Amino acid sequence: MKILRNIIIVFMIVMMLTSCSGNLSFSIPADAAIDSGFQYGIFQGFIVMPMGVLINIITTSIGSAAIAMIIVTLIVRTITLPVTIKGQIASKGIQELQPKMMAIEDKYRGRDDETSKQKKQQEIQKIYSSMGVNPLMGMLYPFVSLPLFMGVWRATSLSAVIKDAQPILGFAMGTSPSVAFGHQQYYYIILMLLVGASQFFQFKITNHLTKKRNEDSKSYRYNPKQSSMDKQMKLMTYGFTIMMIFMSFTLISAMSLYLIVSALISIGQAYYIDHHMRKID
Repeated sequence: MKILRNIIIVFMIVMMLTSCSGNLSFSIPADAAIDSGFQYGIFQGFIVMPMGVLINIITTSIGSAAIAMIIVTLIVRTITLPVTIKGQIASKGIQELQPKMMAIEDKYRGRDDETSKQKKQQEIQKIYSSMGVNPLMGMLYPFVSLPLFMGVWRATSLSAVIKDAQPILGFAMGTSPSVAFGHQQYYYIILMLLVGASQFFQFKITNHLTKKRNEDSKSYRYNPKQSSMDKQMKLMTYGFTIMMIFMSFTLISAMSLYLIVSALISIGQAYYIDHHMRKID
């Protein structure tokens, strides 16, 4: 249940940060200047407005909001790819150190005094340093991707070009399922299900490749806690998928498309990273 609790906490933090990300009582017109967002806040100036201008330019140039969102997704995921790879390398290094880490855990098991805790932490840090592993790298991706995700989210919601775009296959890029349902357009549930399915398969494939790569590694050591970890990961996968489906209920179609394409790109990146990691194994 700890994993599920963490998912809920992260989800609530994202929603809170998004709702508190500055003045939102404005729109991004087709001719918006890239530096005009600072009057509404730092986040709006540095991320939201530039992202909105980029979306407007691509949409106007191509004439399709859907294709523009696909291109924007590719740009954002390309920016975050180096961090993703470094995070995977850090995770691999941590996995290789598991036998030594378990030895330290056994050494200090039952010793809860402050001195033992400090010595334990020092020994763990010494192991990380000796192998050149930085465990914080595995946590860097959310700090890079989250602001970009929020920026795209806000930019698509505020873009006048997106709101005025022609519907694609009956889906208006500036309309959310919550609004569409009010007009008896219940087929918008398709977007919600596609968002959920794409996120589910992204998790499943990424986790499968990582587990298989670790088991094939020469440094692999069986972890007695693996069965429990697998159950927690399965719970996280289903829990996150359900949350994304509910979340997509209030997202405009352009943002749902972003999530779907982003998940597909993540699957492609997972195979690329798997190939890259096996080469350096």
